[in-house]
Amino acid sequence: KLGEGIPNNASQEILQQHVQHTLSMISGISEVDILNYPKMTDRKKLMTMKLLARLQASSYYADPVVHNFIILKMVQLTLSSGLSPVAPFGFVCFGSFIAKIGDLAAGHRLSLLAKSLLTSPDTKDFAGSVISRLAEILSYVEPLPAANELRIQGEVAAISVGATQSACVCRCLYVFNRYWTGGQLSI
Repeated sequence: KLGEGIPNNASQEILQQHVQHTLSMISGISEVDILNYPKMTDRKKLMTMKLLARLQASSYYADPVVHNFIILKMVQLTLSSGLSPVAPFGFVCFGSFIAKIGDLAAGHRLSLLAKSLLTSPDTKDFAGSVISRLAEILSYVEPLPAANELRIQGEVAAISVGATQSACVCRCLYVFNRYWTGGQLSI
């Protein structure tokens, strides 16, 4: 047992309470404070973070409410137990979620925080996924060519660790957005 639970069969009201709790946990902490957080050392919590990161993709399709609780749990564990290699992924997912529910500015800030956390070498396994999601949020805030440059970085990062799914997502979105921004495409 890993000692962490995720509510299942929860209502939107309970989800909103957990979102507010997570936002309150992060509200008084600056980006610099988070970048200087101690490393997560509890092996069970490290395993929990890795498991949650792996579960989030399939849970998105199986049960979107549980998916959101998984994202919240990753951020809560980071804030309560320290930085892990999965922390940037948790923050970018949370940023995406917050942007989706209407606070694009906060989602953008959290996503940029996730990118700042990628400077640690132990985060390379999730770098492609983090950069891919960051590029999606940036697409709403900055010019599309800037987001597309990140997609290329995400593809390279994903390929370097064998994360072919993330690499393919980055490449497909790059091509799609090049088309919509009037870029010349060639084979």
